[in-house]
Amino acid sequence: MARVLSRRDQRAFSLLVERHEGRLRRMLRHLSKDAHLADDLAQNAFLRAWRNLADYKGNGRFGAWLSRIAYREFLMVERRAGVERRYARTLRDESMSAHGTPSPSEPPASLELAELLDLVEPIDRTLLVLVYAAGLTTAEAAEAVGSTAGTVKSRLHRAKARINATLESENERRRRNQHE
Repeated sequence: MARVLSRRDQRAFSLLVERHEGRLRRMLRHLSKDAHLADDLAQNAFLRAWRNLADYKGNGRFGAWLSRIAYREFLMVERRAGVERRYARTLRDESMSAHGTPSPSEPPASLELAELLDLVEPIDRTLLVLVYAAGLTTAEAAEAVGSTAGTVKSRLHRAKARINATLESENERRRRNQHE
């Protein structure tokens, strides 16, 4: 890290990329649910990190700083996608009301990790990914999302409780079905 900061050593930065890219890509895959988008976001995060090396003050882990950059990249894409989704939904709703077409049925529930994460609010999903998939501390996750460590701990606790309740309910349903 010292060589990267003092001399903007590209080879040393390449080593940092190699060290952190797997974790960063996993984090972004969990957040975006899209492997290709996650790869693009990771690449953008590394480029932004390289351009903004002067902003890294050495306080805290480089990986946490990099995760914050990647999370911001994800948020920018999500904001744009949210506008596009709202527009598409409006068009679909207008088309359905004009043509009397029923809305498609919901896909069957599944207890894949992505669906479990969908049970919680988007910020809680992000915090779960940052702490458990990306390995950030609660303080680092708090800094990444602009919150406090106490709030992050509280949100993580509630999110895990909600997921656990769903899992317990699903297990109970399966037990009842086996006995029938």
